[in-house]
Amino acid sequence: MTEKDEQREELQNKIFSSPEERSAAQGNIPDDGDVKNRKGSQITCVQGSHFSGPLPPPQLLEHYDKVVPGCAETIIEQFVAQGNHNRRELEKLVIAGDVRRSNLGLVAGFILGLVGLLGSFYLISHGYSVEGLTTVIIALVSLVGSFIYAVWERKKEREEKAELVPPSAED
Repeated sequence: MTEKDEQREELQNKIFSSPEERSAAQGNIPDDGDVKNRKGSQITCVQGSHFSGPLPPPQLLEHYDKVVPGCAETIIEQFVAQGNHNRRELEKLVIAGDVRRSNLGLVAGFILGLVGLLGSFYLISHGYSVEGLTTVIIALVSLVGSFIYAVWERKKEREEKAELVPPSAED
């Protein structure tokens, strides 16, 4: 037996786990001894993965945790902390906007009421008492109406929020 035959035999023993596999594949192994001129094939397998979102999928978190113990828990804690931070910032912006709109509404209402009252006093002082009195009544009714509407809206909003909050165990 030549050296090439011995190498072929050794390779076949490594490749095939049983003599049956070896004999079944025996016809596929070239017997020419010229290894350089043989045509071979190559199989390439490429695997990729992709995820989108703030957290990696559970399998990847598990892998991270195997590589660096406690890493998955840290990632989740950071995600929760970031969410809480973003929610608080958003709530602050909403509240600040609501306060600003409320204050601008008060200022605009005050200016309109003042203009209506000053206009009515001007009309009364220049001999248009009926028109002046009508303007005073309209200005006062609109201011009182706006106040009553705002109180009603706040009451309705509080009732809606109370329905969302479950009663406590003490009640």
